[in-house]
Amino acid sequence: MKPEIKQVAAILSNPSSSEPAGRVTIGRYILEDGLITMVDGKATRGTSGKRITHHLLDGEAPELIAERLTMKIYRSRSGNDLASFNRPLSYPKVGLA
Repeated sequence: MKPEIKQVAAILSNPSSSEPAGRVTIGRYILEDGLITMVDGKATRGTSGKRITHHLLDGEAPELIAERLTMKIYRSRSGNDLASFNRPLSYPKVGLA
């Protein structure tokens, strides 16, 4: 029997005047014997060829860990992770001198 695929929504930004609904990213995971395995939209284990897992410790909430892993995947795909922290910044020209 195939394990149940669960879904979480990780918050990217809270509701604001410019985005009244806020923004989320969706993650899917399988929980088997205390092991969370992130899956893609087709329920294939792993995302982008990488297998992302986490062994739950006592007291850890599977949904919270899945949200954190979803954010980690989102940041790595969007270039918004720590590796891009020291990237060059581009500022708009405002005309003040």
